Amino acid sequence: PLSPGSGDPEGGFGPELSFGHTVAARRSDRPLALIKSEKGGSSLLRDWRPDDFDDPTTFTNLMLRDAANAVEQLYERGFDPRFAGFVWYQGESETRPWCEQPEDYTPALNVLLERIADDLNDGQDFAKIFFRVHPHDSPSPNYDSIRGQLMSRADADPLATWIDTDDLN
Repeated sequence: PLSPGSGDPEGGFGPELSFGHTVAARRSDRPLALIKSEKGGSSLLRDWRPDDFDDPTTFTNLMLRDAANAVEQLYERGFDPRFAGFVWYQGESETRPWCEQPEDYTPALNVLLERIADDLNDGQDFAKIFFRVHPHDSPSPNYDSIRGQLMSRADADPLATWIDTDDLN
């Protein structure tokens, strides 16, 4: 469960808290469990590396391990959890100048989503929410590319949507 100390920075929460309350209020017929796995400032291409199945320290492998453990804990507590969806709020790091191949973002995101389906949802597709990268005060060379890729990925998937973050501080 979300509790103090489960966020980054330590003890912090992100949009998952209000998201969880909103979804739970609309689905009051059954309990809702959110499994949070995040690392602020991380890069999909450098840190998550979803195509690296062997390195147990990639954020993808850590997330899949933590999610499987959380599901097991829910079973142990008498729940019968079902994977309902995935929220992705990431991409700012890829807008930075160091990212030399921003066109690799969507293929890497697709691999991540395939691994989630395979490892957590018996290979079945699932609902996805992508938060569009927040605008920076100073333009970054890959900013439009990453924002566009997130929107296009969501628009091409009937089980996905994207959320505009331009007015968030």
